[in-house]
Amino acid sequence: MERNDVNVSSRKSAHPQAITIPDKALLNVSGSRFEVMWSLIEMRHLTRLEKLHKCLIENESWEGVCDDYDEEKKEYFFQRDAVVFNSVLCFYQKGKIHIPRNVCVEHFQRECEYWGILLKDVAECCHHYYQQEMEVIDNMKKIKSVFQRNVALVARDLEQQQIDQRKWLRLRKRVWDLFENPYSSRAAKVVSFLSTFFVILSTVALCLNTINGLRLKQSNGITSDNPHLAVVEAVCITWFTFEYITRLISAPNKISFIKNVMNTIDLLAILPYFITLLFEAFDNQVDERLIDIRRFVQILRILRIIRIFKMARHSIGLQTLAYTFKHSSAELGLLLLLLLMGMTLFSSLVYFAEETDPGSHFKSIPEAFWWAIITMTTVGYGDMHPTTPIGKFIGCLCCTSGIIFIALPIPTIVGNFSQFYKDQRKSAEVLRRLSKVEDGLLETPIAADAEHDKLVELESA
Repeated sequence: MERNDVNVSSRKSAHPQAITIPDKALLNVSGSRFEVMWSLIEMRHLTRLEKLHKCLIENESWEGVCDDYDEEKKEYFFQRDAVVFNSVLCFYQKGKIHIPRNVCVEHFQRECEYWGILLKDVAECCHHYYQQEMEVIDNMKKIKSVFQRNVALVARDLEQQQIDQRKWLRLRKRVWDLFENPYSSRAAKVVSFLSTFFVILSTVALCLNTINGLRLKQSNGITSDNPHLAVVEAVCITWFTFEYITRLISAPNKISFIKNVMNTIDLLAILPYFITLLFEAFDNQVDERLIDIRRFVQILRILRIIRIFKMARHSIGLQTLAYTFKHSSAELGLLLLLLLMGMTLFSSLVYFAEETDPGSHFKSIPEAFWWAIITMTTVGYGDMHPTTPIGKFIGCLCCTSGIIFIALPIPTIVGNFSQFYKDQRKSAEVLRRLSKVEDGLLETPIAADAEHDKLVELESA
C-alpha cells in the first residue's frame, strides 16, 4: 500500500539528532492522539511501531516508517484509520487484536497489513465473524466479476454487430437467446414454458402408457402402446428434436455445446425413441433368432425416462441440487461409510443373536444387510425382524445408530445447498440485468453496474 504524504514539510526532518527516548510514544493517527509505552511496542516484533522504535535506538531516519514527525511535540504522525488503531493498541497490550463491528473486514485487513499485524493474531472470539464476512465479500466479488465479464462480452458483441451487419450472425444470436436465455425476451419465456410443458407431458404419457387398461390388447394376448399416447409422445419428441437441432445450429461454440452435460441429457432423451423405431421396424422382418433385438429395444424404452432430467435446465433448484452433490462429495462419502459400517456391524450381530432361533429370518449375514439398511434409515419394511430379546435390543441399537449416522453430515449438505441456491439466484438476476442492457432499458454497462450494486445492497439488507 502506498504511503499517504501529508503536507507538513515545514515540520519534517530526517530525525532529531542525539534524541533521548522517552518512556512513552506519542502517536497522532489522523488527528487522534495516542500514548503507548515503548516497552509494550518492543514486545511485538516485526510490527511498524517496533520498526519505528528501532529507528530511534539506532538513530536512523523515520522516513518510510511513519508519515511525519513533529519535533516540537515529539509526536509521530500516521495518516491511517484512527478507529482501527484502537484495536491495534489492544494488540500491543494483550497480544490479540479484535475486529470492530463497525469497520469493513477487508479495510481492517489492509490496516493490519500496514501495521504489520498478522491475521493469526486475531482474537478467537472474532474468528467466526472474520470468516463469515470474508466469505460474503468473496461471494460478492465473484458475482461482480461474473457480471462485469458478461457485460464486457455483451459490449464486445454489440460492437461486433455494429461492424458486421450480416443477417445470419444476428439471426443466430437471436435464436440462441430464444432457446438458451429465458430472460432475453418474452418469446424466450414462452419457449422455456413450452419446453417445460412438453417434458411434463411426455413423462405423464410415458407413465400412463404402462397402465393395462389404457394399453392396446392384441389377438395373441400381448399388449402394445396406446396409439393416442404414442401420438402424444411423438409430438413431444418432435419438439425435443427441433429444440436440440436449433440450439446446436445456433450455438456460438459447437464443441462446448456438445460437451455440456445438460445438452448430453437432451440428446439421450430423444435418441432412444428413434433407435426404438428403427429396431421395431427391423424386428418385423426377422425370425425368432434375433430375440436379443427385442430385449435391446426394451432397454431403450426404459431409457426414455431420462427426459425427466431435462427439467433441470429450467429449474434453479435442480441445478443447485446437482451442484451441491458435486461439491459435497466428502460429506456424502462420510454418510455412505457410516451406513456401510453400521450395516456390516448390526447385520452380523443380529445374525448371531438369532442363529439359534428355528424361526429366524436371518439365514446369513448378507441376507441381514437388507434388514440393517432398512432399520438404520427408519423405513422398517417388516419382512425381516428379530424375535429374540437380544435380537430386538440389537434392532433398537441399529435404529438409533442409523438416526445419528444420517444426522451427522446432513446439516453440512443442507448448508451447502442453501449457499449455492443463493448464488444461483443472484446469477439469474445478473442475467436479467444483462438482458436489460441488450434491450436498451439500461443504456450503458455503467448503468447496469449501478443497478447490480443496488440489488446487492437490497439483498444485504
